[in-house]
Formats: sequence, structure tokens, C-alpha cells
Amino acid sequence: MRPTAVEMIQCVEFSLDADVVPNLGSDPRAHSAVASIRFLLRHLAVRVEVEPRMLAEDSRDIRELCVSLVEVFRSAGMGELADLVARECDRIPPVDGFPDLCRLSKENTALKTVVDKIVSSLGKAENYPSEPVSVANTLIAQQLARQIGREEACMNLTYTGSIF
Repeated sequence: MRPTAVEMIQCVEFSLDADVVPNLGSDPRAHSAVASIRFLLRHLAVRVEVEPRMLAEDSRDIRELCVSLVEVFRSAGMGELADLVARECDRIPPVDGFPDLCRLSKENTALKTVVDKIVSSLGKAENYPSEPVSVANTLIAQQLARQIGREEACMNLTYTGSIF
């Protein structure tokens, strides 16, 4: 579909530079506001391109993490925690087809909430065996590292440069 979201954002940036900036005069706050708007537009242009794929990959990764954690917990005799993880993940339907960003974001947020519950449960229960807890913590840390790696694609140096 034309214009693309990125092209529309670029048009707004062009208009900002061509029509607004020349009329700002010497007001440093106005120039600062325009710089912030420009950087946010650039950040949005990056995110609109990569965020859907990133969220889908992240959700798939969290689901795989949950499957692994269920196996770890079951094999360690931690059936109650394994059941909790399985139940929480099962209640979040996977997004199929050609989903919109809102559905992808909703699924991803719900899955991250499951991981938060797992971390909380592991932190509160002192009676869990240390080996499976250590394995679970390692698996969670690895998943979080992958998530951060994926999110780097959205880290357009949004707030760089001089303030005025």
C-alpha cells in the first residue's frame, strides 16, 4: 500500500523541516521541541518496520521457554509449578494468520506476564530444589538476552545530538 507508513513519516519530517523550522526564529525551546519530534518520528519509522516481526519472534520464544520450563519442573517433581506454567500459557491463544500489531502486542504482553509469574514463584518458594530453579533461571536469562537482542533493532538513537 502506498504511501507506506515510513513514507508518511518521512513526509511529516520533510514538512517539519521545510515549513516549521524556518519559522521558529531563535527560540531554543521551539528548536528543542522540533528536534524531539524529529527524533521520535525517526524512532517510529524504525519501529513500524521491525516491531511486528520482533513481537512474533519474541512470543514464539517465550512459548518455547514455557515448554522447556514445564519439562524441567515436571522432571524435578515440581508438578504444581509445571501445571501453573502450562495452564497460563494455554489460556493465551497464539496469534495466527496476518495479525495486526495490537494483537501481537497483546499476546506478547500476556506471555511476558506468565514469565513474570514464574520468576515470582521461583523467588518466593524456598522449598523448590535448587537444581531445577537454577536451570529455570538460566533458561529465563537466555530468553531475556534474546529478547534484548531483538529489541536492539528498535533502538534508533532517538535522543542523540544537541538539545538546541
